Order: sequence, then C-alpha cells, then structure tokens
Amino acid sequence: MSTTEVLFSGEKENGKAPVVEWLMKLRKQNLKGYSNCVARIDQLIEFGYELRRPVADYLRDDI
Repeated sequence: MSTTEVLFSGEKENGKAPVVEWLMKLRKQNLKGYSNCVARIDQLIEFGYELRRPVADYLRDDI
C-alpha cells in the first residue's frame, strides 16, 4: 500500500507551519495529547483518502 503525503499549510518565514509549532508546544505540555495527534497523522499518512469516520470526516465544501 502506498502512503499519502501530508502537507501543513501556512508556512512561516522560519519554514515551519503553525500546526508544527503547536504540536511542539503540545509535546511539552501534554505528552498524551501530542501522542494522540501524531497517531492520527500517522493514520492519515497510511490510509490517505480511505481513512473514514470517526477518525476523518469532511470539513466543508468537499474538503
């Protein structure tokens, strides 16, 4: 099975996306929450568009 490339938008001048900075702060404050977020991102990488509810869902406007 191929993997899906996950891109984080909104890259700043320092080359980091705001979500990456948020994850790094979360890692220091709440390791369990950080681990859960990373696990979901890993699932998205592995399953891509085949990932279904309740893990993934449409946001709006066919996104």
